[in-house]
Amino acid sequence: MFGDDTWLRLFPDIFTETDGTSSFFVTDTVEVDANVTRHVRPELERGGWDVTIFHYLGLDHIGHLAGPDSSLMKPKQEEMDHVVQTVHEIVTKQDAQRQIEDPNAKPTLFVLLGDHAMNEIGNHGGNSHLETSTVFVFMGQGIHGQPIADQGKNALSALLTREVPQINLVPTLALLFGVPIPKNNLGLPLADLIRGYPDEERLWLLQLAAHQIYGVVQANDGDTSDIDIDASSKTPLHCDKEQDAASQSLRCEYMQALSAHRRFVDSESAKAAEMAAVAESEYYRFMEHANAHLSRTFSGYDLKAMATGIALFGVVVLLLVGLYQSYSSGGSGGGIISYKTKEIKVSLPSILLLVTYLISVQSSSLIEEEHQFWYHWVQTMLLLRMITSKSFSVGLRSFAQMCLFRVVRAWNQTGQKWTGETDIRYRLNNSHTRLMWILVVVSFAFFGICAGWVHKSA
Repeated sequence: MFGDDTWLRLFPDIFTETDGTSSFFVTDTVEVDANVTRHVRPELERGGWDVTIFHYLGLDHIGHLAGPDSSLMKPKQEEMDHVVQTVHEIVTKQDAQRQIEDPNAKPTLFVLLGDHAMNEIGNHGGNSHLETSTVFVFMGQGIHGQPIADQGKNALSALLTREVPQINLVPTLALLFGVPIPKNNLGLPLADLIRGYPDEERLWLLQLAAHQIYGVVQANDGDTSDIDIDASSKTPLHCDKEQDAASQSLRCEYMQALSAHRRFVDSESAKAAEMAAVAESEYYRFMEHANAHLSRTFSGYDLKAMATGIALFGVVVLLLVGLYQSYSSGGSGGGIISYKTKEIKVSLPSILLLVTYLISVQSSSLIEEEHQFWYHWVQTMLLLRMITSKSFSVGLRSFAQMCLFRVVRAWNQTGQKWTGETDIRYRLNNSHTRLMWILVVVSFAFFGICAGWVHKSA
């Protein structure tokens, strides 16, 4: 194990040879990778290992420090390209030598993918398209990709024409290497990688994958019965999705796939290819529907209970604010909720504020951008005060506050969605450094004078 020493802390007695580097020095983007690269060629050429891990940190550090548009990003990506090229060259050379010694030796499968990507500011962990979209490449003898034409910068984008779920990697590799699929995996075998198998073997692989997913369906619904594969009917079945429960409908679709598979086995050679295509289509239909159903089941929320809780929360907040404002203003009616003799007068903007805020906290994406909510509400309240005020000075002050608040908002982009957008801070740091320092000095001087004046007045 070479690289991030988190592996060594988690599994201290697993690895025979190690050279760990700390992942906490985020500003180190050079030595943290150079210390790994120096082990790549010697370790791969030496052999004698079952699993070797080269854990690089530099690219992730650059993303968190300066985002994907950093000037450090392209050189680091080129460095990683050379590492991949080195690994591929060593593996190809070893495959050729092994096949000379043993003509029946199998070639190595090289899978290149990322566990995550990054958004506009280099962060990851969310569910945005930028964070969850990574390159997924299979390389090796017998794998024929699309030809790369001389298209310059568009060469890679011309190849990346398909998008597949990352969880499909596990069942695909398990079937290719003849090991069991993890029992809770919901992925589907990648059709492109098993298409080269004869019809009999390909359908057998799909049957194994479908059987594993049906086991997950059974585990989540005790009423779903077993299916006797050997006794499956040759007659096409009709599944009624409108009448049957979801799990029963999936059971019927699985039986349809088994039935189509049985018809292929018993078919004449002239119709074998057609029957194989039908069976393959039925297997994939069942697995896709089962994947969608189980994904909804695992990530489902009780929306009714959530709405009830939010409503009760809103009522409690409204009452507490009303009581607090009533007591703090001595019952004179100066708070958010104004108490008169026998009636309650509620401020309409206050109600709108509470209602819209309760709506905004129902989504994690809106919570990440909560500051946007307050930006717009503050401007709205200042605009209302400017419009309704009968005093010219109050209206002028409100307008000035709106202008200053807009400058503050544009000064530094925050949150997740628009953080990568150009702001005033970015322009000052990159093009107007002298003006930036002048503003900093003036700001400190201004606040110092104001603080001294307030202290003197007190």
